[in-house]
Amino acid sequence: MTTEERLVTPEIEAAVNRESEAQVLEVERGAIRQFARSAGYTNPVYYNLDAAHAAGHPDLPCPPGFPGRYPYEPGKSNTTFSNPLRADTPTNPKLTRGLNGGMWTRLLRRVYAGETLTETTKLVNASERVGSLGPMLIMDTEVTYRDEKGEVVAQSGFTSINY
Repeated sequence: MTTEERLVTPEIEAAVNRESEAQVLEVERGAIRQFARSAGYTNPVYYNLDAAHAAGHPDLPCPPGFPGRYPYEPGKSNTTFSNPLRADTPTNPKLTRGLNGGMWTRLLRRVYAGETLTETTKLVNASERVGSLGPMLIMDTEVTYRDEKGEVVAQSGFTSINY
């Protein structure tokens, strides 16, 4: 690829290792129940406070993969997923299709209903290669979740493949 054809733009290169602004996530009982139900979890600790207490939890625990929900703000949030509208991770506008290249989650401690977390996102790598789909932009992103004390409670990451 020539410099003009590069998929990793200067804006994308400048974003690598730059942490986003912190975004708030609210951990609510209703959201925990909704996520657990949609993910197929049947353990009563995700639905019933008495069952959670009997299992030694102070409140409903977050199911694996659920760190809370963004509070919706009209005009400031995505109308489908409620995540904040932000442009801190640039994309290449020439690439209109995408694939999930993989995801991971690391829980450092249980998160419970009633907590408020903050989330920061960082693009950790951007590369390009040619595959069977043609030229592809591959971006690895890491997300860090902190509690009210600023302690890291979870981390996650994902790889996006744009072509």
